[in-house]
Amino acid sequence: MKKRYVAVDAHWTKEGVMTPTAIYWINPDGSEKRYEIDDIVGTPTKMNSIAGGYGKRYKIIIGGNIRELFLEKDKWFLVSEKD
Repeated sequence: MKKRYVAVDAHWTKEGVMTPTAIYWINPDGSEKRYEIDDIVGTPTKMNSIAGGYGKRYKIIIGGNIRELFLEKDKWFLVSEKD
């Protein structure tokens, strides 16, 4: 498993709660694609990832698929089986 760092759009409430709203995926040809996060399943949890690291884990739904999005300090990543 490998960390795949991504850019993320997020919304902050006046109470300071952050919610990721979209991710930006970089394709092998260098082009970038924006994916809207359709929903977040449950609440973010503190957890270690199988790719190493720690931070908050968000279970997100993008295009009907559940993925895990991690916030580690100030960087966002997904766990990917491929480079």
